[in-house]
Amino acid sequence: MLDRLVVEDFLDAEFDDSSIEIPDNINKAELVETFALYVENDLYEWLKDNFSSFFDHIDSDWSWVEDTIARYKREEPTHFVANSNNPSQVRPSDGDTQ
Repeated sequence: MLDRLVVEDFLDAEFDDSSIEIPDNINKAELVETFALYVENDLYEWLKDNFSSFFDHIDSDWSWVEDTIARYKREEPTHFVANSNNPSQVRPSDGDTQ
């Protein structure tokens, strides 16, 4: 799910900004892959938790979801395209990473 090059760039930047050095006995490619898998696993759990929280607020007519969608469209309009009825056309803005 995560772009491994983005993960590697992130780790490089974090290591450069800190006193952390990768030991010689740790393969960098394996470190990048392991860190990415670790984050993906955590992300999946986070998504499940947020799914429960998000949908606990729904009443029978989904008015809370509708209001939340409207609020995000107002606050973050660059994240939505003209035809938001088609989820495949809703895309992050150019500045976002996936």
